[in-house]
Amino acid sequence: MRRIVAAASLMATMGWGALAWAADAENCKDHPLFSRMSNYEIYGCATTEFDSVAFPKPELKEWASPSDYTEVEGKIHAISYKLKEGATQASALQIVRNFQNAVKKDGGTVLGDYSGELYPSLPETAAKYLGESPGGTSYERYTTMTLTKDGTEFWIYLCASEGDQDYMLLLVEKQEMKQEINVNPPKK
Repeated sequence: MRRIVAAASLMATMGWGALAWAADAENCKDHPLFSRMSNYEIYGCATTEFDSVAFPKPELKEWASPSDYTEVEGKIHAISYKLKEGATQASALQIVRNFQNAVKKDGGTVLGDYSGELYPSLPETAAKYLGESPGGTSYERYTTMTLTKDGTEFWIYLCASEGDQDYMLLLVEKQEMKQEINVNPPKK
């Protein structure tokens, strides 16, 4: 009888654990580089094998031309999170600081820390990935970071909004493009 009760308890616990993440968007999961903020679920995700994303140069305070950005090429991972229904919301600053502290603790660098007033619009190369969130590309706080993990260099955008109760993680796993096209010799 004890075994049946123990088995039933274990199954119930496992069932509740599965329900905790059951609201995540279909076919989406956290990137292995980061854990997620508690009380948030995945709203949407996208992965692109190779693309380029522009990151603002941190030494500048205005970004008006393409030369004000660093283009980073590689595999793109975009994951948006929304607050679970009825859960306690974290502030945009709390979300940003959590990611910044985790990156710095692991030897990474915070390139920039921006409010919506200072950094009102994202470059199109980032916006096309960051728009898949409850609030679109309207965020109250932004941070850009770099981190090298196991020999792979990651460039990171983290954007957070209190009004839309969401945050967005955009990672560029820096790498060379896989060349698929060759020039064939002319036929004679």
